Amino acid sequence: MGGDRSPRGVARRLGEGMARGVLSFPLTAFHDDGTLDPDGSRAHVAARLAAGPGAVFPACGTGEFFSLDEEEYRQVVTIAVEEAAGRVPVVAGTGYGWAQAARFARIAEEAGADALLVLPHYLVAAPQEGLVAQLERLADRTRLPIVAYQRGQVAYTVASLRRIARIPSVIGLKDGHSDLDRLQRLTLAAPEDFLFFNGAATAEIQARAYATVGVPAYSSAVHAFAPRSRAPSSPRCGTATTPRAGDCCATSTSPSSNSATAYPDTRCPW
Repeated sequence: MGGDRSPRGVARRLGEGMARGVLSFPLTAFHDDGTLDPDGSRAHVAARLAAGPGAVFPACGTGEFFSLDEEEYRQVVTIAVEEAAGRVPVVAGTGYGWAQAARFARIAEEAGADALLVLPHYLVAAPQEGLVAQLERLADRTRLPIVAYQRGQVAYTVASLRRIARIPSVIGLKDGHSDLDRLQRLTLAAPEDFLFFNGAATAEIQARAYATVGVPAYSSAVHAFAPRSRAPSSPRCGTATTPRAGDCCATSTSPSSNSATAYPDTRCPW
């Protein structure tokens, strides 16, 4: 937590982070009996932050948001905020229906998170009007900026994207569909300062393709396991302009930077 806390201020900080590093989605550590392991979670987050990501997203999909009760969620977000110490934005996951999402959003706000990532709602399909209303109702109940997430049963049309972009606190969209034709239509319809990032399950592999439609930043679950599997100075690693597929795995630098980046294939050692 730090700096300008307005939606535009957080969007600016998050955009700067996206330009210099991958977006880290840390794991949540549990004991063998299924209870939260705060010390393990703290050590894991600290190690990810040491690798220099552009932002950290605790308690999202990789961090098993849906496995956490409200008190565990509070601990996980608090740990990330304490470890980040204002160095990078902390974007906490939230989800379920809007009412439950608002309760978790309130906890994230109290814990000091900078923004929210709204995970897709559970199971059922919803009309576009419902997808927009979900964000409108959540925005009315939290002061935190919001990043929407389309994946699975959530997919915004151009018209819906324009509507959510007009919600003052909605600052961006994470895409997990990898439909680049559709995504390009969304990027062209959005305001210039609206953030987009690649949230595909194979984000590292698809980084080049997403960059061609103007979405160079990506979230990385691989970063949770191999934040820097080879040093950027390795002779086998390419540069942002001349990457060599398979030579570099999940580094903490983005395809828009001038240092080693991540374009792995099946030869990567993870």
